Amino acid sequence: MAETRTEALHQNAEGLEIQAPDAILSSLANAQIEAAKAVRGAIPAIAKAAEIIASRLNSGGKLAYAAAGSSGLMALADALELPGTFGIQRDRIAILI
Repeated sequence: MAETRTEALHQNAEGLEIQAPDAILSSLANAQIEAAKAVRGAIPAIAKAAEIIASRLNSGGKLAYAAAGSSGLMALADALELPGTFGIQRDRIAILI
């Protein structure tokens, strides 16, 4: 499997333990700005996906989460919030870890 950018060690993480706190925090802040810019560019695709998902849920479809490891645990935590927060019935949520 090819290594993706999100799964690689960030270039500024090398030697993190010897960096000054302000340098570490600046690096974290810059990474958040970079992530926000990526989200901004993806807004049309995210909005379209949200419309499709809402349509499927409104017509009786299920929402499935598929993940592994710590991502699977985050998916589980997220999915457990859906009934109380959005009123989605538990039997319409599938969690595949």
